[in-house]
Amino acid sequence: MFGATAPLSTAVTESLAVFVFPPSPDQVYKVGDTVTVSIRVFNFGKGADADNLTVQLNRYSFEARWVSPIRTGLGNYNATFQIQSSDLNAFSYYGGYSLLEAYVVARIGLISAEQAAVIRAGTLLTATVTASPMVASPGQSVDVVVEVRTDGVLTDADAVYVNATVTSFPYSSTSIPIAVTHSATGTYEASYAVPSSIDGAGTIVLTAQALVRGNYTYASAYIFVSLPVRLDVWTHQVSTTDTSALVEVYAANQTAWPVADANVSMRYQALGYPYPSIPVERFGTTDRRGSATFNLTFDAHTYVTFWGNVTKGTDRAFYTGSVFPNYTPPAMIFEIRREAGFPFYEVGAVTLLNYTVRYSGFPIAGQTVYYYAATSSEVVANGSSLTDSVGRLQISFAMPAAPVRIDFATFIGSSWLSASDYVGGTRPLSVQHGELRIGAVTHVTVSVPPAPGPWAGIVLFVPYNFSAPYPYLPPTWLPGGSYGGVGSLIFPAGPTFSYDLRIPRFLPKDSDYLLAVEALSLNYSDLGNLIPYAYFEKVHITNAPPTLVADLSGSTLGPGEVLTVNLSRSADVDGLIDAYGVEWGDGSATGWVQTESVRHAYATSGDYTVTVQVRDDTGAIASMERTVHVETGILGLRVADFFALTGIVVAGVATSVALLIWRTRKRPRAPTAHLPNAPRPESPAMPPPPGHQGDSPLSPPPPP
Repeated sequence: MFGATAPLSTAVTESLAVFVFPPSPDQVYKVGDTVTVSIRVFNFGKGADADNLTVQLNRYSFEARWVSPIRTGLGNYNATFQIQSSDLNAFSYYGGYSLLEAYVVARIGLISAEQAAVIRAGTLLTATVTASPMVASPGQSVDVVVEVRTDGVLTDADAVYVNATVTSFPYSSTSIPIAVTHSATGTYEASYAVPSSIDGAGTIVLTAQALVRGNYTYASAYIFVSLPVRLDVWTHQVSTTDTSALVEVYAANQTAWPVADANVSMRYQALGYPYPSIPVERFGTTDRRGSATFNLTFDAHTYVTFWGNVTKGTDRAFYTGSVFPNYTPPAMIFEIRREAGFPFYEVGAVTLLNYTVRYSGFPIAGQTVYYYAATSSEVVANGSSLTDSVGRLQISFAMPAAPVRIDFATFIGSSWLSASDYVGGTRPLSVQHGELRIGAVTHVTVSVPPAPGPWAGIVLFVPYNFSAPYPYLPPTWLPGGSYGGVGSLIFPAGPTFSYDLRIPRFLPKDSDYLLAVEALSLNYSDLGNLIPYAYFEKVHITNAPPTLVADLSGSTLGPGEVLTVNLSRSADVDGLIDAYGVEWGDGSATGWVQTESVRHAYATSGDYTVTVQVRDDTGAIASMERTVHVETGILGLRVADFFALTGIVVAGVATSVALLIWRTRKRPRAPTAHLPNAPRPESPAMPPPPGHQGDSPLSPPPPP
């Protein structure tokens, strides 16, 4: 990602440095063309004239010759010569041209420094291969066109070979030849069907080889296989030792929710001297956080690669990753380390680079360091800097549209010591996006750069340690699928790229993230397009606390009545609810449990403060208090219910007695059977009602 042609290495010997720049590294010169090579000489960080300067062409050839340089300024020289047929090699290299070396040696006093530049000379043979469409689905037909040119003019080739290569991770690949048809001068056409068996997003490489009068050239293009992304897979390197690593594989769906109960397969293999290990296979199942954990054990190697599939129903996603076992670099006596680990800077902007100079493990204060920053075509900065009290120094320059190599030299003790660093330039890219938070699906829109295409884009969003020194190990969290673990590959629709960035809930909160977006030109004929258009943003994501919703079965309870607390409606906007807890207010509590609904009965009456809590997967807690009143009881009943019930019973009994008396008084006397001429029995006298003895009756007695 963000690659480009590296600058030419410099030659620094003690305090002396020399640079050699051809007029155009990309141009092919013809026999008879005049070429001028520029030479820069520096001493102690400043331009200086050489006591002696020699220029030799093709120093290892029987046709080697010398060129006399001409001084044009302090430390500046030009070497001009004409391309001769004897400068060309007996056979042509790839592309039909030869490489002509200009070897330069500069001397000041007893010190010398040397440097070489190469010039392409001869006939330029090129080929281009294009695929339409560039993005295809399994089973889709793709049109392939190959064009062959000699010095820019379409030329029929003696032979053209085209192959389509499908790579199977990690080491195998299948290459299928494609028959081409000659359709016009220098033009060849073919049709290729993307294999229906491909079940993962990736690339198919189309390679074309053209032979013209004994010379040959290669070209390549890509078919990007597009499949719907239904599972996002991430890998997290938890810990690593010399012989083992703990790796988590995570899965999320299209809404950034973790996928539980997915089947995960993993194969891993340790690589390195003296030979690779035998692949080991493991299986697992994702938990509620979407995670399956694997313990990788291996012999001491410098690199371990792993790969596999995550499957949930009919959805399947391939993933791959790597482990770098603990590596203790050899103790360096002299070291100049850049403090910021992010090596990309906008073209044209002033680049400030901070370094720390160390010797025998300690920073060196008050040390003079000479530096030279150069691309393959120019020196962009040179000079000297004095380290401060903690061994720090700073250099700055305007970032050119090319990678920059920076060489340092300093004298410590009795020796000259040197070190190097690289930084890269990028062109600005217009990017708009919504809120970036854990658990969100954020729409990202990227403007297509104002340069010839076709274009492809990469979007990467990962936890990132911006303070890590450079060089550094990759982030411990990485997308396991998409585009080789470095982001998601996207293609433009009209003037923009459009992408839905899913940020799964299992990613860490309270962390710094890097949003990196790059637009890549697929027009490989223009080497200037290798300087990427890119956008970088540092994003800090905090943890949102969970939202607590507590449903109580009541606020007033009778004796023995059970209180139910239901927390199932609680939620976490950027993660998962990890545990629930209730303190009942009577000294008892549930502790942290996984149960969303809990019950409790109080032994005695009174008012109780119930504290309910939920905790999310990062440990953030939300809580609230509710008051519950438990009433006093008689015979197991509430007091009010007891008196209400007893009142009903008393009233019922009184009513029944009164009704019975009333019915008795109102009931007519039953007839009595008498014997003939027998006397009638007398009615017994009614005693007076209580409290009325001796008084006249309240009502007349009933008739006899």
